[in-house]
Amino acid sequence: MAYLLLAGKPIPADTARATSFLEKACRAGNARSCGQTAWMLRQGRGVAPDTSKAFALYGTGCTAGDAKSCTSLGYMYETGAGITRDIALAATFYDRACTKGDTRGCVNLGTLTDSTTTIGTDAARSTSLLTKGCATKDAAACTNLGTKFESGRGVTPNPRRAALLYTRACQQNVLVACVNLGTLTAEGRGVPQDPVRAAKFFTQGCDGGVAAGCVNLAIAHRQGRGVPRDTAHAQELFTRACRLGDAPACRRAPRR
Repeated sequence: MAYLLLAGKPIPADTARATSFLEKACRAGNARSCGQTAWMLRQGRGVAPDTSKAFALYGTGCTAGDAKSCTSLGYMYETGAGITRDIALAATFYDRACTKGDTRGCVNLGTLTDSTTTIGTDAARSTSLLTKGCATKDAAACTNLGTKFESGRGVTPNPRRAALLYTRACQQNVLVACVNLGTLTAEGRGVPQDPVRAAKFFTQGCDGGVAAGCVNLAIAHRQGRGVPRDTAHAQELFTRACRLGDAPACRRAPRR
């Protein structure tokens, strides 16, 4: 009934009623419905946002066996979304989700074990989890795995493999991956050097709101690499990157 109300077929759509049916299903023992109700509450879809209740429902769903609820619970702990941030607990719930078969839980755990010392880094496990996620076409996993092979963090540096991973993620519209691929292309690492193609990747990222894309495109315009030399446009791009939160770009942007 909830799904019919959300779809609006063959009955009129009613998000508030759908949420109430999902919550009823959760109370009746349907674990997935608990996580779905929690998501509706976090997003404020048809109901007033309620982070505390969402947190509790994710916990219920996770305990009842819903892997996605475990992942969401881990995310709330990792980001401190309405609760006290706790990286160790985030890793615990991601691990539980991964064990239960949720790819996103595996990917998040792989990223976490690669980027924080709070729970102790585990390069081999991180690489394994991200590889598994990328194999299931998880673009974020491919991107994060690409950064490992580009930098040699926990693995033997392999720019060519990094480029292939970035390409896969960029094709799925992960704009950070497009920008990273642009950097490799501009420098000729792992792929043939091609300033024109690199500038296209930077433009794609910048237009999508990735500050690094704007910065790299600004440098390209300032130097005339792959795009016409245009100092004024370069300054505009630095300003855009600054507005997107890139502090170094702010120092390069013209003062008004």
